[in-house]
Amino acid sequence: MLQLESVTKHFATKTILKEASAHLRPGSRVGLVGPNGIGKTTLLRLILGEQPLDGGRIRKRPRLRIGYLPQDLEEHLGNITPPPTTLDATHRGLYPEHEAKRILSGLGFSQEDFTRPLADLSGGFRMRVALAHMLLSAPDVLLLDEPTNHLDKTTQRWFEDFLLKSRFTMLVISHDTSFLDRITTHIWEIQSRIKQLEKVKRVERTRDPKRVRFRFPVPPASGRHVLELKGVAKAYGDNVVYRSLDFAVERGQRVALVGENGAGKSTLLKMLAGVLPPDAGARTVGHGATLHYFAQHQADILNPEHTVLESIAEADDCADMNSIRAIAGAFLFEGANQKKLIKVLSGGERNRVALSRMLVKPANTLLLDEPTNHLDPASVDVLTDALVAFPGTMVFISHDPVFLTRVATRVVEIESGQARDYHGDYEYYLWKKVQELEPIKGAPEFEPKPSKAPSTPKAAPTAAPQSRAGNTSAFKERRELTKTLARIERQIAKLEGEIAAGDDRIKARDRELASQALYQDHERWTVLMKERENWVKDQSVLTSQWAELCEQVEQIRAKLKELEGS
Repeated sequence: MLQLESVTKHFATKTILKEASAHLRPGSRVGLVGPNGIGKTTLLRLILGEQPLDGGRIRKRPRLRIGYLPQDLEEHLGNITPPPTTLDATHRGLYPEHEAKRILSGLGFSQEDFTRPLADLSGGFRMRVALAHMLLSAPDVLLLDEPTNHLDKTTQRWFEDFLLKSRFTMLVISHDTSFLDRITTHIWEIQSRIKQLEKVKRVERTRDPKRVRFRFPVPPASGRHVLELKGVAKAYGDNVVYRSLDFAVERGQRVALVGENGAGKSTLLKMLAGVLPPDAGARTVGHGATLHYFAQHQADILNPEHTVLESIAEADDCADMNSIRAIAGAFLFEGANQKKLIKVLSGGERNRVALSRMLVKPANTLLLDEPTNHLDPASVDVLTDALVAFPGTMVFISHDPVFLTRVATRVVEIESGQARDYHGDYEYYLWKKVQELEPIKGAPEFEPKPSKAPSTPKAAPTAAPQSRAGNTSAFKERRELTKTLARIERQIAKLEGEIAAGDDRIKARDRELASQALYQDHERWTVLMKERENWVKDQSVLTSQWAELCEQVEQIRAKLKELEGS
Protein backbone atom coordinates (compact mmCIF):
# COMPACT_ATOMS: atom_id res chain seq x y z
CA MET A 1 0.00 0.00 0.00
CA LEU A 2 2.80 2.40 0.84
CA GLN A 3 6.57 2.28 1.09
CA LEU A 4 8.93 4.41 3.21
CA GLU A 5 12.25 4.80 1.42
CA SER A 6 15.14 6.24 3.49
CA VAL A 7 12.81 8.75 5.17
CA THR A 8 14.55 11.47 7.22
CA LYS A 9 12.91 14.11 9.44
CA HIS A 10 14.54 16.73 11.68
CA PHE A 11 13.10 19.13 14.24
CA ALA A 12 15.59 21.89 15.12
CA THR A 13 18.60 19.97 16.49
CA LYS A 14 16.72 16.69 17.02
CA THR A 15 16.58 13.95 14.39
CA ILE A 16 13.25 12.13 14.57
CA LEU A 17 13.80 9.74 11.66
CA LYS A 18 17.08 8.97 9.90
CA GLU A 19 16.95 7.04 6.62
CA ALA A 20 14.00 4.99 7.91
CA SER A 21 12.59 2.40 5.53
CA ALA A 22 9.54 0.17 5.89
CA HIS A 23 6.80 -1.38 3.80
CA LEU A 24 3.11 -1.37 4.74
CA ARG A 25 1.78 -4.40 2.87
CA PRO A 26 -1.85 -4.80 1.75
CA GLY A 27 -3.96 -6.40 4.46
CA SER A 28 -1.36 -6.00 7.22
CA ARG A 29 -2.22 -4.49 10.61
CA VAL A 30 0.92 -2.83 11.94
CA GLY A 31 1.42 -1.53 15.49
CA LEU A 32 3.71 1.50 15.79
CA VAL A 33 5.51 1.58 19.16
CA GLY A 34 8.13 3.67 20.94
CA PRO A 35 8.36 6.08 23.91
CA ASN A 36 6.61 9.47 24.02
CA GLY A 37 8.26 12.04 21.74
CA ILE A 38 10.09 9.49 19.57
CA GLY A 39 8.15 10.46 16.43
CA LYS A 40 5.18 8.10 16.07
CA THR A 41 2.55 10.77 15.37
CA THR A 42 5.09 12.65 13.22
CA LEU A 43 5.39 9.56 11.00
CA LEU A 44 1.62 9.50 10.48
CA ARG A 45 1.66 13.20 9.54
CA LEU A 46 4.47 12.58 7.07
CA ILE A 47 2.40 9.83 5.45
CA LEU A 48 -0.60 12.18 5.29
CA GLY A 49 1.56 14.89 3.71
CA GLU A 50 0.88 17.32 6.59
CA GLN A 51 4.61 17.74 7.24
CA PRO A 52 7.46 17.86 4.70
CA LEU A 53 10.22 15.26 4.48
CA ASP A 54 13.84 16.28 4.99
CA GLY A 55 15.05 13.29 2.98
CA GLY A 56 13.88 10.14 1.24
CA ARG A 57 10.41 9.54 -0.13
CA ILE A 58 7.08 7.92 0.71
CA ARG A 59 5.75 5.96 -2.24
CA LYS A 60 1.97 5.40 -2.19
CA ARG A 61 -0.25 3.28 -4.37
CA PRO A 62 -2.03 5.54 -6.91
CA ARG A 63 -5.31 7.08 -5.71
CA LEU A 64 -4.69 5.69 -2.25
CA ARG A 65 -7.46 6.78 0.14
CA ILE A 66 -6.22 7.20 3.71
CA GLY A 67 -8.51 7.40 6.73
CA TYR A 68 -7.01 9.12 9.78
CA LEU A 69 -8.29 8.87 13.36
CA PRO A 70 -6.22 11.41 15.32
CA GLN A 71 -5.16 11.27 18.95
CA ASP A 72 -7.12 14.42 19.83
CA LEU A 73 -10.74 13.70 18.95
CA GLU A 74 -11.88 16.95 20.56
CA GLU A 75 -9.85 18.89 18.02
CA HIS A 76 -11.06 16.58 15.24
CA LEU A 77 -14.75 16.84 16.13
CA GLY A 78 -14.90 20.12 18.04
CA ASN A 79 -14.23 22.55 15.18
CA ILE A 80 -17.71 22.16 13.67
CA THR A 81 -20.04 25.14 14.09
CA PRO A 82 -22.82 25.33 15.06
CA PRO A 83 -22.46 22.44 17.56
CA PRO A 84 -23.62 19.41 15.56
CA THR A 85 -25.82 16.41 16.15
CA THR A 86 -24.38 12.90 15.86
CA LEU A 87 -25.63 12.61 12.26
CA ASP A 88 -24.35 16.07 11.24
CA ALA A 89 -20.90 15.36 12.68
CA THR A 90 -20.78 12.12 10.69
CA HIS A 91 -21.65 13.30 7.18
CA ARG A 92 -20.63 17.02 7.60
CA GLY A 93 -22.42 17.87 4.38
CA LEU A 94 -19.87 15.86 2.40
CA TYR A 95 -21.63 12.51 2.18
CA PRO A 96 -25.25 11.31 1.77
CA GLU A 97 -27.27 11.18 4.99
CA HIS A 98 -28.58 7.68 4.28
CA GLU A 99 -25.00 6.36 4.03
CA ALA A 100 -24.10 8.07 7.33
CA LYS A 101 -27.15 6.50 9.01
CA ARG A 102 -26.23 3.07 7.67
CA ILE A 103 -22.70 3.25 9.07
CA LEU A 104 -23.81 4.74 12.41
CA SER A 105 -26.34 1.91 12.81
CA GLY A 106 -23.56 -0.58 12.17
CA LEU A 107 -21.48 1.10 14.89
CA GLY A 108 -24.18 0.70 17.54
CA PHE A 109 -26.17 3.95 17.29
CA SER A 110 -29.96 3.93 17.49
CA GLN A 111 -32.33 6.15 15.47
CA GLU A 112 -32.77 8.36 18.56
CA ASP A 113 -29.00 8.84 18.79
CA PHE A 114 -28.84 10.46 15.33
CA THR A 115 -30.33 13.72 16.65
CA ARG A 116 -28.46 13.79 19.96
CA PRO A 117 -25.96 16.66 20.35
CA LEU A 118 -22.39 15.44 19.85
CA ALA A 119 -21.35 17.19 23.07
CA ASP A 120 -23.66 14.88 25.07
CA LEU A 121 -21.86 11.72 23.93
CA SER A 122 -19.17 9.99 25.98
CA GLY A 123 -15.57 9.83 24.76
CA GLY A 124 -16.10 6.28 23.49
CA PHE A 125 -19.12 7.19 21.38
CA ARG A 126 -17.46 10.34 20.04
CA MET A 127 -14.68 8.03 18.84
CA ARG A 128 -17.33 6.00 17.00
CA VAL A 129 -18.64 9.17 15.33
CA ALA A 130 -15.12 10.04 14.15
CA LEU A 131 -14.71 6.46 12.92
CA ALA A 132 -18.04 6.65 11.05
CA HIS A 133 -16.97 9.87 9.31
CA MET A 134 -13.70 8.25 8.33
CA LEU A 135 -15.42 5.14 6.95
CA LEU A 136 -17.68 7.27 4.73
CA SER A 137 -14.61 8.13 2.66
CA ALA A 138 -14.14 4.40 1.87
CA PRO A 139 -10.43 4.40 2.86
CA ASP A 140 -7.89 1.85 1.71
CA VAL A 141 -5.61 2.41 4.72
CA LEU A 142 -6.47 3.37 8.31
CA LEU A 143 -4.03 5.45 10.39
CA LEU A 144 -5.12 5.23 14.04
CA ASP A 145 -3.44 7.32 16.75
CA GLU A 146 -4.20 5.99 20.25
CA PRO A 147 -7.71 4.81 19.26
CA THR A 148 -8.47 3.02 22.55
CA ASN A 149 -8.13 6.09 24.76
CA HIS A 150 -11.44 6.73 26.60
CA LEU A 151 -12.85 3.30 25.66
CA ASP A 152 -14.48 1.10 28.29
CA LYS A 153 -14.05 -2.69 28.13
CA THR A 154 -17.25 -3.29 26.19
CA THR A 155 -16.50 -0.65 23.56
CA GLN A 156 -12.88 -1.77 23.25
CA ARG A 157 -13.97 -5.37 22.65
CA TRP A 158 -16.38 -4.11 19.99
CA PHE A 159 -13.62 -2.00 18.42
CA GLU A 160 -11.15 -4.91 18.36
CA ASP A 161 -13.77 -7.17 16.72
CA PHE A 162 -14.49 -4.45 14.16
CA LEU A 163 -10.81 -4.12 13.23
CA LEU A 164 -10.25 -7.88 13.07
CA LYS A 165 -13.30 -8.48 10.86
CA SER A 166 -12.51 -5.62 8.49
CA ARG A 167 -10.07 -5.99 5.63
CA PHE A 168 -8.40 -2.64 6.09
CA THR A 169 -4.65 -2.17 5.96
CA MET A 170 -3.79 -0.39 9.23
CA LEU A 171 -1.01 1.50 10.97
CA VAL A 172 -1.89 1.85 14.66
CA ILE A 173 -0.19 3.81 17.45
CA SER A 174 -0.97 2.50 20.93
CA HIS A 175 0.68 2.12 24.32
CA ASP A 176 -1.82 -0.62 25.16
CA THR A 177 0.33 -3.70 24.55
CA SER A 178 -2.56 -6.12 25.13
CA PHE A 179 -4.58 -4.35 22.42
CA LEU A 180 -1.63 -4.53 20.01
CA ASP A 181 -1.09 -8.22 20.79
CA ARG A 182 -4.68 -8.98 19.85
CA ILE A 183 -5.13 -6.97 16.65
CA THR A 184 -1.77 -6.52 14.92
CA THR A 185 0.08 -8.76 12.49
CA HIS A 186 3.39 -6.85 12.63
CA ILE A 187 5.13 -4.29 14.85
CA TRP A 188 7.23 -1.30 13.79
CA GLU A 189 9.45 0.03 16.56
CA ILE A 190 10.80 3.55 16.04
CA GLN A 191 14.44 4.07 17.09
CA SER A 192 15.24 6.94 14.67
CA ARG A 193 15.02 4.10 12.16
CA ILE A 194 12.12 1.67 11.96
CA LYS A 195 12.69 -1.82 13.26
CA GLN A 196 10.18 -4.17 11.61
CA LEU A 197 9.17 -7.24 13.56
CA GLU A 198 7.54 -9.89 11.37
CA LYS A 199 5.59 -11.34 14.28
CA VAL A 200 3.94 -9.56 17.16
CA LYS A 201 6.43 -9.57 20.02
CA ARG A 202 4.65 -9.19 23.31
CA VAL A 203 6.01 -6.05 24.94
CA GLU A 204 5.87 -6.34 28.70
CA ARG A 205 6.15 -3.37 31.05
CA THR A 206 9.63 -3.50 32.53
CA ARG A 207 10.67 -1.60 35.61
CA ASP A 208 13.89 0.36 35.18
CA PRO A 209 15.83 0.68 38.46
CA LYS A 210 17.51 3.87 37.18
CA ARG A 211 14.28 5.66 36.28
CA VAL A 212 13.27 8.93 37.93
CA ARG A 213 11.03 8.60 40.98
CA PHE A 214 8.93 11.25 42.64
CA ARG A 215 6.29 11.68 45.32
CA PHE A 216 3.38 14.04 45.53
CA PRO A 217 4.04 16.70 48.17
CA VAL A 218 2.52 15.78 51.55
CA PRO A 219 -0.55 18.02 52.04
CA PRO A 220 -2.27 18.97 55.30
CA ALA A 221 -4.74 16.23 56.20
CA SER A 222 -8.46 16.67 55.62
CA GLY A 223 -11.25 15.62 57.94
CA ARG A 224 -12.69 12.12 57.73
CA HIS A 225 -15.53 13.12 55.37
CA VAL A 226 -13.96 14.52 52.21
CA LEU A 227 -16.73 14.84 49.58
CA GLU A 228 -20.43 14.07 49.50
CA LEU A 229 -23.20 14.29 46.92
CA LYS A 230 -26.74 14.00 48.26
CA GLY A 231 -29.73 13.35 46.00
CA VAL A 232 -28.03 14.86 42.95
CA ALA A 233 -29.67 14.83 39.52
CA LYS A 234 -28.11 15.62 36.15
CA ALA A 235 -29.46 15.53 32.60
CA TYR A 236 -28.26 16.65 29.19
CA GLY A 237 -31.45 17.58 27.38
CA ASP A 238 -33.63 14.45 27.29
CA ASN A 239 -30.74 12.23 28.34
CA VAL A 240 -31.08 11.75 32.10
CA VAL A 241 -27.76 10.59 33.58
CA TYR A 242 -28.66 10.72 37.30
CA ARG A 243 -32.07 11.12 38.97
CA SER A 244 -31.18 10.98 42.67
CA LEU A 245 -27.64 9.88 43.44
CA ASP A 246 -25.97 9.63 46.82
CA PHE A 247 -22.18 9.34 46.82
CA ALA A 248 -19.56 9.91 49.52
CA VAL A 249 -15.77 9.68 49.78
CA GLU A 250 -13.78 9.32 52.98
CA ARG A 251 -10.19 10.27 53.75
CA GLY A 252 -7.51 7.91 52.41
CA GLN A 253 -9.73 6.06 49.94
CA ARG A 254 -8.56 5.56 46.35
CA VAL A 255 -11.85 5.16 44.50
CA ALA A 256 -11.98 3.88 40.92
CA LEU A 257 -15.09 4.77 38.90
CA VAL A 258 -15.79 2.04 36.33
CA GLY A 259 -18.58 1.40 33.84
CA GLU A 260 -19.40 1.59 30.15
CA ASN A 261 -18.82 4.68 28.02
CA GLY A 262 -21.70 7.10 28.46
CA ALA A 263 -22.68 5.71 31.88
CA GLY A 264 -21.84 9.04 33.59
CA LYS A 265 -18.39 8.53 35.13
CA SER A 266 -16.94 11.85 33.93
CA THR A 267 -20.19 13.64 34.85
CA LEU A 268 -19.92 12.31 38.41
CA LEU A 269 -16.25 13.32 38.68
CA LYS A 270 -17.05 16.84 37.40
CA MET A 271 -19.81 17.24 39.98
CA LEU A 272 -17.44 16.08 42.72
CA ALA A 273 -14.87 18.62 41.52
CA GLY A 274 -17.44 21.42 41.47
CA VAL A 275 -16.88 22.25 37.78
CA LEU A 276 -20.33 20.95 36.78
CA PRO A 277 -23.31 21.96 38.94
CA PRO A 278 -26.01 19.32 39.50
CA ASP A 279 -29.56 20.06 38.38
CA ALA A 280 -30.78 19.11 41.86
CA GLY A 281 -29.32 17.92 45.15
CA ALA A 282 -26.36 19.13 47.19
CA ARG A 283 -22.57 18.88 47.13
CA THR A 284 -20.58 19.10 50.37
CA VAL A 285 -16.80 19.53 50.68
CA GLY A 286 -15.47 18.25 53.98
CA HIS A 287 -13.40 20.15 56.52
CA GLY A 288 -9.87 20.84 55.34
CA ALA A 289 -10.35 19.17 51.94
CA THR A 290 -8.34 20.72 49.10
CA LEU A 291 -8.87 19.54 45.52
CA HIS A 292 -6.90 19.02 42.32
CA TYR A 293 -9.03 18.10 39.28
CA PHE A 294 -7.40 16.60 36.19
CA ALA A 295 -9.86 16.59 33.28
CA GLN A 296 -9.85 14.14 30.38
CA HIS A 297 -8.41 16.81 28.07
CA GLN A 298 -6.45 18.79 30.64
CA ALA A 299 -3.44 19.08 28.34
CA ASP A 300 -5.50 21.26 25.97
CA ILE A 301 -5.41 24.21 28.41
CA LEU A 302 -1.61 24.55 28.12
CA ASN A 303 -0.30 27.62 26.30
CA PRO A 304 1.41 26.26 23.15
CA GLU A 305 3.94 29.13 23.12
CA HIS A 306 5.20 28.48 26.66
CA THR A 307 8.08 26.20 27.58
CA VAL A 308 7.74 23.15 29.82
CA LEU A 309 9.17 25.10 32.78
CA GLU A 310 6.89 28.10 32.17
CA SER A 311 3.82 25.87 31.98
CA ILE A 312 4.63 24.15 35.27
CA ALA A 313 5.44 27.46 36.98
CA GLU A 314 2.02 28.88 36.01
CA ALA A 315 0.43 26.60 38.61
CA ASP A 316 1.89 28.71 41.44
CA ASP A 317 3.48 32.15 41.03
CA CYS A 318 5.31 31.72 44.35
CA ALA A 319 7.11 28.48 43.47
CA ASP A 320 10.89 28.73 43.18
CA MET A 321 12.57 27.68 39.93
CA ASN A 322 14.68 24.94 41.53
CA SER A 323 11.57 23.07 42.66
CA ILE A 324 9.98 23.62 39.22
CA ARG A 325 13.05 22.07 37.55
CA ALA A 326 12.90 19.14 39.98
CA ILE A 327 9.23 18.55 39.15
CA ALA A 328 9.97 18.69 35.41
CA GLY A 329 12.75 16.15 35.88
CA ALA A 330 10.41 13.91 37.84
CA PHE A 331 8.19 13.76 34.76
CA LEU A 332 11.15 12.84 32.54
CA PHE A 333 11.89 16.36 31.20
CA GLU A 334 15.59 16.91 31.73
CA GLY A 335 18.19 19.37 30.50
CA ALA A 336 17.30 21.10 27.24
CA ASN A 337 13.93 19.31 27.12
CA GLN A 338 12.73 21.57 29.94
CA LYS A 339 12.92 24.52 27.52
CA LYS A 340 10.90 22.85 24.76
CA LEU A 341 7.77 24.68 23.64
CA ILE A 342 4.47 22.97 24.41
CA LYS A 343 3.47 23.10 20.74
CA VAL A 344 6.30 20.75 19.69
CA LEU A 345 5.56 18.11 22.34
CA SER A 346 3.80 14.83 21.63
CA GLY A 347 0.41 14.07 23.17
CA GLY A 348 2.01 11.98 25.91
CA GLU A 349 4.55 14.69 26.74
CA ARG A 350 1.79 17.33 27.00
CA ASN A 351 -0.10 15.05 29.38
CA ARG A 352 3.01 14.71 31.54
CA VAL A 353 3.29 18.51 31.75
CA ALA A 354 -0.39 18.79 32.72
CA LEU A 355 0.03 16.15 35.44
CA SER A 356 3.22 17.75 36.75
CA ARG A 357 1.35 21.00 37.51
CA MET A 358 -0.50 19.17 40.30
CA LEU A 359 2.77 18.77 42.20
CA VAL A 360 3.40 22.50 42.50
CA LYS A 361 0.65 23.19 45.05
CA PRO A 362 -0.13 20.41 47.53
CA ALA A 363 -3.74 19.18 47.70
CA ASN A 364 -5.06 16.31 49.78
CA THR A 365 -7.72 15.14 47.28
CA LEU A 366 -7.04 14.22 43.64
CA LEU A 367 -9.84 13.85 41.08
CA LEU A 368 -8.35 12.29 37.93
CA ASP A 369 -10.13 11.55 34.64
CA GLU A 370 -8.06 9.14 32.52
CA PRO A 371 -4.66 10.33 33.82
CA THR A 372 -2.69 7.63 31.94
CA ASN A 373 -4.03 8.43 28.46
CA HIS A 374 -1.27 9.13 25.89
CA LEU A 375 1.45 8.09 28.38
CA ASP A 376 3.99 5.44 27.43
CA PRO A 377 4.44 2.47 29.83
CA ALA A 378 7.47 4.00 31.59
CA SER A 379 5.55 7.21 32.36
CA VAL A 380 2.52 5.24 33.57
CA ASP A 381 4.77 3.29 35.91
CA VAL A 382 6.25 6.47 37.41
CA LEU A 383 2.79 8.00 37.91
CA THR A 384 1.40 4.78 39.41
CA ASP A 385 4.17 4.58 42.03
CA ALA A 386 3.54 8.19 43.04
CA LEU A 387 -0.23 7.70 43.38
CA VAL A 388 0.16 4.50 45.42
CA ALA A 389 2.42 6.41 47.83
CA PHE A 390 0.10 9.46 47.94
CA PRO A 391 -1.21 9.83 51.54
CA GLY A 392 -4.40 11.68 50.61
CA THR A 393 -7.70 10.80 48.94
CA MET A 394 -8.31 9.97 45.31
CA VAL A 395 -11.25 9.45 42.93
CA PHE A 396 -10.23 8.44 39.41
CA ILE A 397 -11.42 7.05 36.09
CA SER A 398 -9.26 4.64 34.08
CA HIS A 399 -9.63 1.79 31.61
CA ASP A 400 -6.08 0.52 32.21
CA PRO A 401 -6.41 -2.79 34.15
CA VAL A 402 -2.81 -2.71 35.42
CA PHE A 403 -3.26 0.85 36.74
CA LEU A 404 -6.62 -0.06 38.30
CA THR A 405 -5.17 -3.14 39.99
CA ARG A 406 -2.25 -1.27 41.54
CA VAL A 407 -4.04 1.92 42.62
CA ALA A 408 -7.68 1.26 43.55
CA THR A 409 -8.71 0.39 47.12
CA ARG A 410 -12.44 0.80 46.39
CA VAL A 411 -14.36 0.33 43.13
CA VAL A 412 -17.65 2.02 42.25
CA GLU A 413 -19.50 0.78 39.15
CA ILE A 414 -21.71 3.34 37.41
CA GLU A 415 -24.69 1.86 35.58
CA SER A 416 -28.17 3.20 34.74
CA GLY A 417 -27.75 6.23 36.96
CA GLN A 418 -26.76 4.17 40.00
CA ALA A 419 -23.43 3.87 41.84
CA ARG A 420 -22.78 0.35 43.07
CA ASP A 421 -20.05 0.02 45.69
CA TYR A 422 -17.44 -2.74 45.83
CA HIS A 423 -15.45 -2.21 49.03
CA GLY A 424 -12.27 -3.86 47.85
CA ASP A 425 -9.56 -3.54 45.23
CA TYR A 426 -9.94 -4.11 41.48
CA GLU A 427 -9.20 -7.86 41.68
CA TYR A 428 -11.97 -8.18 44.28
CA TYR A 429 -14.31 -6.31 41.93
CA LEU A 430 -13.50 -8.70 39.04
CA TRP A 431 -14.02 -11.72 41.30
CA LYS A 432 -17.42 -10.40 42.44
CA LYS A 433 -18.48 -9.73 38.84
CA VAL A 434 -17.68 -13.34 37.87
CA GLN A 435 -19.75 -14.57 40.83
CA GLU A 436 -22.66 -12.36 39.78
CA LEU A 437 -22.60 -13.24 36.09
CA GLU A 438 -21.92 -17.00 36.15
CA PRO A 439 -23.06 -19.92 38.29
CA ILE A 440 -20.27 -20.86 40.68
CA LYS A 441 -18.79 -24.19 39.56
CA GLY A 442 -15.63 -24.07 41.62
CA ALA A 443 -13.02 -21.44 42.23
CA PRO A 444 -12.66 -18.95 39.36
CA GLU A 445 -9.32 -18.97 37.67
CA PHE A 446 -7.48 -15.71 37.19
CA GLU A 447 -4.01 -17.16 36.72
CA PRO A 448 -2.33 -15.52 33.75
CA LYS A 449 -0.94 -17.67 31.00
CA PRO A 450 2.82 -18.09 31.30
CA SER A 451 4.58 -15.70 29.01
CA LYS A 452 6.70 -17.18 26.30
CA ALA A 453 10.44 -17.07 26.78
CA PRO A 454 12.04 -14.51 24.49
CA SER A 455 13.65 -16.10 21.50
CA THR A 456 17.39 -15.75 21.13
CA PRO A 457 18.20 -13.56 18.13
CA LYS A 458 20.24 -15.21 15.44
CA ALA A 459 23.75 -13.95 14.93
CA ALA A 460 24.29 -11.87 11.82
CA PRO A 461 26.08 -13.78 9.06
CA THR A 462 29.75 -13.00 8.74
CA ALA A 463 30.73 -11.25 5.52
CA ALA A 464 32.91 -13.32 3.18
CA PRO A 465 36.39 -11.98 2.44
CA GLN A 466 36.67 -10.11 -0.84
CA SER A 467 38.82 -11.53 -3.61
CA ARG A 468 41.41 -9.50 -5.47
CA ALA A 469 38.94 -9.10 -8.31
CA GLY A 470 36.40 -7.67 -5.83
CA ASN A 471 36.39 -4.16 -7.30
CA THR A 472 35.59 -5.43 -10.80
CA SER A 473 32.97 -7.80 -9.49
CA ALA A 474 31.34 -5.04 -7.41
CA PHE A 475 31.26 -2.72 -10.43
CA LYS A 476 29.52 -5.35 -12.55
CA GLU A 477 27.04 -6.07 -9.77
CA ARG A 478 26.24 -2.36 -9.37
CA ARG A 479 25.70 -2.04 -13.13
CA GLU A 480 23.34 -5.02 -13.25
CA LEU A 481 21.45 -3.84 -10.17
CA THR A 482 21.08 -0.35 -11.65
CA LYS A 483 19.63 -1.83 -14.84
CA THR A 484 17.25 -4.01 -12.84
CA LEU A 485 16.19 -1.03 -10.73
CA ALA A 486 15.36 1.02 -13.83
CA ARG A 487 13.36 -1.85 -15.31
CA ILE A 488 11.34 -2.36 -12.11
CA GLU A 489 10.69 1.38 -11.78
CA ARG A 490 9.21 1.33 -15.31
CA GLN A 491 7.00 -1.62 -14.32
CA ILE A 492 5.87 0.26 -11.21
CA ALA A 493 5.00 3.34 -13.26
CA LYS A 494 2.99 1.18 -15.69
CA LEU A 495 1.09 -0.49 -12.82
CA GLU A 496 0.40 2.87 -11.19
CA GLY A 497 -1.20 4.04 -14.42
CA GLU A 498 -3.34 0.91 -14.62
CA ILE A 499 -4.41 1.24 -10.95
CA ALA A 500 -5.35 4.90 -11.43
CA ALA A 501 -7.37 4.07 -14.55
CA GLY A 502 -9.08 1.23 -12.67
CA ASP A 503 -10.05 3.55 -9.83
CA ASP A 504 -11.54 6.04 -12.29
CA ARG A 505 -13.51 3.24 -13.95
CA ILE A 506 -14.90 2.04 -10.60
CA LYS A 507 -15.90 5.59 -9.58
CA ALA A 508 -17.70 6.08 -12.90
CA ARG A 509 -19.53 2.78 -12.39
CA ASP A 510 -20.53 3.84 -8.86
CA ARG A 511 -22.14 6.99 -10.29
CA GLU A 512 -23.93 4.87 -12.86
CA LEU A 513 -25.20 2.41 -10.25
CA ALA A 514 -26.49 5.30 -8.10
CA SER A 515 -28.84 6.61 -10.83
CA GLN A 516 -32.53 6.30 -10.02
CA ALA A 517 -33.36 5.13 -13.55
CA LEU A 518 -31.16 2.07 -13.14
CA TYR A 519 -32.93 1.00 -9.93
CA GLN A 520 -35.99 0.09 -12.02
CA ASP A 521 -33.92 -2.24 -14.24
CA HIS A 522 -32.79 -4.78 -11.66
CA GLU A 523 -31.34 -7.21 -14.21
CA ARG A 524 -29.15 -4.52 -15.76
CA TRP A 525 -28.09 -3.28 -12.29
CA THR A 526 -27.01 -6.82 -11.30
CA VAL A 527 -24.88 -7.22 -14.44
CA LEU A 528 -23.15 -3.87 -13.88
CA MET A 529 -22.58 -4.62 -10.20
CA LYS A 530 -21.04 -8.01 -10.99
CA GLU A 531 -18.69 -6.34 -13.46
CA ARG A 532 -17.72 -3.79 -10.80
CA GLU A 533 -16.90 -6.59 -8.34
CA ASN A 534 -14.57 -8.14 -10.91
CA TRP A 535 -12.85 -4.79 -11.40
CA VAL A 536 -12.29 -4.51 -7.64
CA LYS A 537 -10.67 -7.98 -7.65
CA ASP A 538 -8.44 -6.87 -10.54
CA GLN A 539 -7.41 -3.81 -8.53
CA SER A 540 -6.46 -6.03 -5.61
CA VAL A 541 -4.22 -8.14 -7.85
CA LEU A 542 -2.56 -5.04 -9.36
CA THR A 543 -2.02 -3.57 -5.89
CA SER A 544 -0.32 -6.77 -4.70
CA GLN A 545 1.96 -6.72 -7.75
CA TRP A 546 2.74 -3.04 -7.13
CA ALA A 547 3.59 -3.72 -3.46
CA GLU A 548 5.87 -6.63 -4.39
CA LEU A 549 7.78 -4.52 -6.92
CA CYS A 550 8.13 -1.67 -4.41
CA GLU A 551 9.68 -4.11 -1.96
CA GLN A 552 12.12 -5.29 -4.62
CA VAL A 553 13.10 -1.65 -5.27
CA GLU A 554 13.86 -1.14 -1.58
CA GLN A 555 15.99 -4.29 -1.48
CA ILE A 556 17.95 -3.23 -4.57
CA ARG A 557 18.53 0.28 -3.19
CA ALA A 558 19.79 -1.21 0.07
CA LYS A 559 22.16 -3.50 -1.86
CA LEU A 560 23.47 -0.60 -3.98
CA LYS A 561 24.10 1.44 -0.85
CA GLU A 562 26.00 -1.50 0.66
CA LEU A 563 28.16 -1.81 -2.48
CA GLU A 564 28.92 1.91 -2.48
CA GLY A 565 30.24 1.63 1.07
CA SER A 566 32.43 -1.39 0.30
